[in-house]
Amino acid sequence: MRYSLWMVPTLLAALVASSASAQVPPKRSLEARGPSALLLVVTPDTAPAVPFDHAVELAAGIRRQLERTSMPEYAVVSRASTNRALEQYGYSPDAILSPAAAEALAAALHAKAVVIGTMERVGESYRVVARLGGPGGKAGRRVNLTQAEGQSLSDLGLAIADRLRSQLP
Repeated sequence: MRYSLWMVPTLLAALVASSASAQVPPKRSLEARGPSALLLVVTPDTAPAVPFDHAVELAAGIRRQLERTSMPEYAVVSRASTNRALEQYGYSPDAILSPAAAEALAAALHAKAVVIGTMERVGESYRVVARLGGPGGKAGRRVNLTQAEGQSLSDLGLAIADRLRSQLP
């Protein structure tokens, strides 16, 4: 009998605590909240020997792969939205921007990350140096890739995006 008298308040306290914790809503995952940051991909700067449409194709491959992969904390700015923003600031669609201009565009779009790069011809293939960073000159991570024999520019863009994605915070 002695045990039962002190167990009643203990059991009552345990029931109150368990019912209170059951009423606390669980935290929503990042997927449920949606993307919280924009990621901008711009056409890479090119050497004179690189055709403009090759640079556009590479950027499209990078953008497409970043859009396809699961990155709940980022929303990739579409090519159409990027081109609308470029036109608002007096550039032509798919314009090649200097790194400073690309970062300024990213800041204007409130993007938290931007992919910029350079593209040059090396023999029969291309070498690309891409950087993932933030607007305002925030430090970024670099990826250096050379196009493999028989690899399309779109596939090179996919490979670059995969390497960059693995470096996202």
